[in-house]
Amino acid sequence: MKKCMYAITIISAAGSLVSGMLLLNHYYPDSGFQLLCGGGFENSCLALSISGYSTVFGIPIASWGLLFYLAVLFASLIADYAGVDYVRALAAFLLPFSAAALVADLALASILVIIGKFCSLCVVTYVLNILLFGAALYLYRIVKPAGERPLIKLFRETGNFLNETASTRASAASFILFVFLLAFSVFSTSYILRLKTMKQEISKSEIASFVKNFYESKKEVFPLPESAMALGDPNGVKITAFTDFLCSYCYKFFQVEKRLFVKYGKKISISYYHYPLDSACNSSVTRTLYKNSCIASRAVHAAGKLGILKEYLLSHFEDYGRIHSAYDDAVSLDVLRKASHDSIGMNKFIEIMNSRDTGDTIARHIDAARANNINATPTLIIAGRKISGLPPVEFLEAIIDSELMAGKK
Repeated sequence: MKKCMYAITIISAAGSLVSGMLLLNHYYPDSGFQLLCGGGFENSCLALSISGYSTVFGIPIASWGLLFYLAVLFASLIADYAGVDYVRALAAFLLPFSAAALVADLALASILVIIGKFCSLCVVTYVLNILLFGAALYLYRIVKPAGERPLIKLFRETGNFLNETASTRASAASFILFVFLLAFSVFSTSYILRLKTMKQEISKSEIASFVKNFYESKKEVFPLPESAMALGDPNGVKITAFTDFLCSYCYKFFQVEKRLFVKYGKKISISYYHYPLDSACNSSVTRTLYKNSCIASRAVHAAGKLGILKEYLLSHFEDYGRIHSAYDDAVSLDVLRKASHDSIGMNKFIEIMNSRDTGDTIARHIDAARANNINATPTLIIAGRKISGLPPVEFLEAIIDSELMAGKK
């Protein structure tokens, strides 16, 4: 029986840890704490959190899981310390609740299949719940009373035991109170995290108004040169982005891009065009806003030429807080090493980065920006219409949805 109790304790502790990780990933999908989530453009945790199926009654499913595992952990520790009668009470408590957890897992897994998303950490909790149910069954076999209908008899005996003396009634009341306080703590923590990460809510009318104004603006033809820097499916909704790779709002746009790619996948594509706000290579700016962003443009262009644009951008922006104010040639190579662990194409990368052709390409992009009255980053072009600055992601999603609907007609 001791081994079974240890197993229940370990499983519930592991479940608490995984649920805590899921809760953090729910509110901080870009925190870098992405164990088993995939991160970047294949972030399964982010995909699930924005799907609309990640909460129950407005509370993240991870919070419900954390409450369940912590309650089981506390009950198992108390039962192991208090003796065999409390172990029977644990079995009576754990068997139906672990079975209910499996039913909930089945429903959640079905939803994941239906919406076409995969959550690795969720699968870990499914496995833990199967193990916990197995341990509960084993514990039940050890402590079940003799005779007919032993399960009902166990529930009845547990109820009688917990109501037998003032001491056992106090224990039962204390556990119930603990669960209520635990629920309050877990849900309060979840609410605080929500408040800390919650941005200003955008109403449906605001989104509709933006989309209306966007499509009422004049559609233009933007003559642009080719770009070696593109992500996504060329047949998807096309987004053109003039950007400075050290620009703070361009960094925020990259966070938006990750959400868009997680949500739409191959239904969109993004092509990048250089517009470094650095007078070293851009004569259109009167003063340098981001020192050495010309070097960053050269580096990203080289990554695009080598076919590692996605990996390079992820490496670049994941370390943005450290490198953006101290960027130079050495930093660009550090980013390459993190993007390509075996440093494939290091010499070729340097050659392309410093080539005259790369400089000419950046100049052509800057000329194209000037010809199209683009003078800020990021500037987006979608469906022949220009958006200066970074709009809320909800606005971009509404435009993409409109374009996808139009493509179906």
